[in-house]
Amino acid sequence: MYDNKVDEYFLAKNVQVDSNQLINSLNTCYRVNDDVVKVLIFLNTDVNSVFKRNLSFEKLRNDFFYAVFYSLDDRTKIYHQILQQADSLKSSPYSIDILMMKYIFCISVEEDYSNLRYYLDRFSVIMPFLSSYYRKLYYVFLLSYLDNTSQYKDILNIFNYVSNLPCEDINLKGRLYYTGLSIFRSLGNLEKAKNNYFQAKQYLSEANNIAMLENLNLKYSGLLRVSGEIQAALKNDLKLLEDYTVKQYRLRNIEILFNNIGWTYSLLHNYKKAVVYYQKALETLDDNDVYFNMAYCLYKTGEENLSRTYIQQGKEAPESNSFARPFLEWLDLMIDEKYSEKSYKTLVSILKHHDTDLEDVVKDTIQIEIVNYYYYNHMYEEAIHALQPLMGKQLISPSELIFTKKNENRNDLLFSEDELTLRSQMMESEDLFFEDDELGEDEWEELDDSFSRFTHN
Repeated sequence: MYDNKVDEYFLAKNVQVDSNQLINSLNTCYRVNDDVVKVLIFLNTDVNSVFKRNLSFEKLRNDFFYAVFYSLDDRTKIYHQILQQADSLKSSPYSIDILMMKYIFCISVEEDYSNLRYYLDRFSVIMPFLSSYYRKLYYVFLLSYLDNTSQYKDILNIFNYVSNLPCEDINLKGRLYYTGLSIFRSLGNLEKAKNNYFQAKQYLSEANNIAMLENLNLKYSGLLRVSGEIQAALKNDLKLLEDYTVKQYRLRNIEILFNNIGWTYSLLHNYKKAVVYYQKALETLDDNDVYFNMAYCLYKTGEENLSRTYIQQGKEAPESNSFARPFLEWLDLMIDEKYSEKSYKTLVSILKHHDTDLEDVVKDTIQIEIVNYYYYNHMYEEAIHALQPLMGKQLISPSELIFTKKNENRNDLLFSEDELTLRSQMMESEDLFFEDDELGEDEWEELDDSFSRFTHN
């Protein structure tokens, strides 16, 4: 009816059936009755196909769903086998199965959304009449699409609706909460994201879905890092690597795991360890972002010539994001002349042109290096202004404020001579303003306390 752009009243008139009787038949019957048969004939539908089962196709359909849920390599091959049968089944109820598989394939395998609007429109018409399993299947993958494309308007309403749909399939539940982890992390609700992790882990473990569990744990480590639990993230990643090594599972994202471990070590300022894992990642990854991280860690360990080698390789590598290349330029400038004006302007340009693409950890890292630029060049008033956005934050960054030093005999940060000089210079300034208000004695005292807590932590 939808394809032929006709409604129940038009059909009733043409098949000579009372319109109310026909509407009742279409909306309530669960088997084909005489009225519906008349409609099928009028719409040139093969009436026999409504009753006829195609067991070979049903097996292919079930194989496809299994391959998608378990991330099997042959899911594309199975999909193309299904397409070969699509024309012969377009007038049968199996056309709905084919529609669902095309929809799922474009979201989860191809990640090509050019035909998605067509599928969404088709499902909007038939959604009330689908089984609860198919409704939940549809919305679980819709949530995945919305999260992948950062469309979060009303996403929580959809998530809550899907959570309450009656369906006990453990693969669907596992995938729902797997996506929920990403959604709540993106929305800043880290506690809810953790809850979704534990629920997803329960269902995916029950389904013995190794591939999804691997991805889930990679996502969980990322969640721990943004929560400031860096040691816990490292422990989780190293445990994941150990488990898959000992159990000899095929780790599909081994290079991503190596990269993540390298990143975590760099956040802990253990640059030598980070280099080991970045090197492993670069054996199979050709990614300018990873080349930058590798080069930065080598720069921090004093291996500037080797760092330049990776900078050059990074400039020639494919772009994984829009800001990796400017960072490579910045590091190159830092090796040429530490904290030069050119290096500073490069950081400012990255903030200006890539602000919406940068995660908080990257923004904080840039801000730290801007503070370092001012401090290194004895521009103390500018340094305290640049520190303002970082005050009161738990800093998670591969970089460090250069005026804080760690005493070898203690675990906490102490005031160094350079830092005391910086604070002294700041306190002596008569021209320092915040938000156009001159700071009085009480405000300075409060700022001084805040600064002390900031550098101590």
